[in-house]
Amino acid sequence: MFSWHSPPQASDAPQPSSAEQPSTEARSWSALMHVAGLASYLAPVPGAGIVAPLVLWLVRRDESAFEQRQGLLAINFQLICAALYLGSLLLVPLLIGVPLVLLVVVLHVVATLAATIMAASGRSARYPLNPQVFTANTLR
Repeated sequence: MFSWHSPPQASDAPQPSSAEQPSTEARSWSALMHVAGLASYLAPVPGAGIVAPLVLWLVRRDESAFEQRQGLLAINFQLICAALYLGSLLLVPLLIGVPLVLLVVVLHVVATLAATIMAASGRSARYPLNPQVFTANTLR
């Protein structure tokens, strides 16, 4: 007739192996690579938001696959944001550039902080509007 099945227990769920989970150090460095993209708002140096994650990635790229992927994601997003920002600045004389600049800044800060939190928790970060500009082989 009818049979009652007990609900699945937490121990029944497949647990990710330690090989799939990045180490605490890899998560910390990856989060730092993402948040370093906000350096352009702290340092009065043009391109600081691109250079900071690039330097961190160059130093740490061979430490783990997680750090390599996260660093490339951060660098790609910073380049896209820089291009969007510069394009918006060109449109400032037409008055449409001012809201576009503000929109790019908000997108940049919110997406970078979200990616930082994701990387710190060991999940692969996802950025909006992030086509693959560079690959690991491009920058070697």
